[in-house]
Amino acid sequence: MLYLKLFLVFAKIGLFSFGGGLAMLPLIQEEVVENQKWLTEHEFIDLVAVAQSTPGPIAVNGATFIGQKTGGFLGGVVATAGVVTPSIIIMFIIASFFFIFSHNKFVKETLLWIKPGTIGFIASAVWFIGYKTLVDWKSMAIFLVVLSFSFYKKPNPILVTILTGIVGILIY
Repeated sequence: MLYLKLFLVFAKIGLFSFGGGLAMLPLIQEEVVENQKWLTEHEFIDLVAVAQSTPGPIAVNGATFIGQKTGGFLGGVVATAGVVTPSIIIMFIIASFFFIFSHNKFVKETLLWIKPGTIGFIASAVWFIGYKTLVDWKSMAIFLVVLSFSFYKKPNPILVTILTGIVGILIY
């Protein structure tokens, strides 16, 4: 029963989330923290940090981690399958018809309206994670330095992650 629940919860996340992993975070958080209680808020924030810094899509990494935590190796496989199955099916359908309808005014306008919604989901994820992690002046200072630097230069994300990790270890 757990495996079916894992598959269905992550299939729902995969089906109703648009815009990639960051846009999926609010729905993932609602499902796994609030509804299913598979993770605490603190564990969820840690999950986002780890899933964001490991190779691969954040939603797949997160599903694998949560599935493995709740149902072992098979749980990880089932949750991962759940989150990617809707996307695979939808992409096959879209790919079949995209070139036929790509010049259709309705299709173009629909894609235009999806973008602001996606930005809203990403902003929601940023707010949730920022609200929970920027709890003291030290973490706020690290955030502001990296943000300011990012406005002036396009820093290498790997280097920034390593350097902020080292700074975090030294400060805390």
